[in-house]
Amino acid sequence: DFCCDQDAKMSTSVTTEYDLLTAMGMLSVTIGIAYVIERKKWTLVTESGMAMILGFLVGLIVHFVSPKNSATFDDSIFFYALLPIIIFEAGYGMKKRNFFRNITSILMFAVPGTIITAIVFGLGLHGASLLGWVPPMNAIEALLFGSLIAATDPVATL
Repeated sequence: DFCCDQDAKMSTSVTTEYDLLTAMGMLSVTIGIAYVIERKKWTLVTESGMAMILGFLVGLIVHFVSPKNSATFDDSIFFYALLPIIIFEAGYGMKKRNFFRNITSILMFAVPGTIITAIVFGLGLHGASLLGWVPPMNAIEALLFGSLIAATDPVATL
C-alpha cells in the first residue's frame, strides 16, 4: 500500500510540475510577444488577442498529446487568481481622458441597455420556468437574476 500511495503522489506531483512549467512558459512567451507587438507598433493583432491565440494553440497541443482526461480546468483558480488580475489590468490600462471624453455615449448605451437586457432576460427566464425548461422560479427571482446577468455585460465592456 505504501508504494502505491507514493507512486500516486509522485505522479500528481509530476503532473503539477508540468502544468506549472507550461503555464510559466506560456506567460513568458506572451510577455515576449507583447513586448514585440508594443515595440514594432503592430496593429493587426493586440497583445490580448495574441495571448488568446497562444492559449488556443497550447490547448490543442495538450489535448492531442496528453493522456485522456489528464488536463483539467479548475475554475476556482480562474475566479480567484486569474480574473482579478485581468480586471485590474483592464482598469489600470484604461486611458482616463478617452473614458471621460466619451462618458455621455457610454452612459447613454450602458444604462438603457442594461435595463432592457435585465427585463428581457428576466421575463424570458420566467417564461422558460413556466414551460418547465428551467427550475421553477417566480417573476421576481427571474428578474433579479436577469439584472445580475445584464449588469455584467456593460462592466465587462468598460
